[in-house]
Amino acid sequence: MSSDFFNYSPFPEFKLFLSKNEPITIWLGYNDSPYESILIENLRMVFHGFSNMDEIQITVNGVTNTYQPKAWEIIEFPISSQNINEMIFTYNGNTVNFTEKYNDIMMNQIYYNHRP
Repeated sequence: MSSDFFNYSPFPEFKLFLSKNEPITIWLGYNDSPYESILIENLRMVFHGFSNMDEIQITVNGVTNTYQPKAWEIIEFPISSQNINEMIFTYNGNTVNFTEKYNDIMMNQIYYNHRP
């Protein structure tokens, strides 16, 4: 049996990877780097593995927002990934309470940056 470590999606129509980390120092080499060296703990999600995705409602700690993500687009929430008490996804009329699965995740990181 193989596992897809980058897919936590409760829906077969797309894949989902999400962050859950405390603030972490990122080593970027010995030279001065234009990149951030601290990875903050904000909740981030990246959707992938689809060609077209319909709108998804994401409820985090009672606050619901609707998104229509593009593949590999990173959605960042203004809340620490360590302070998630509730996470619910609604997609194509199906609602999944994801809280227990999220609580089972020990640590995931999404680090991204680009050249200025």
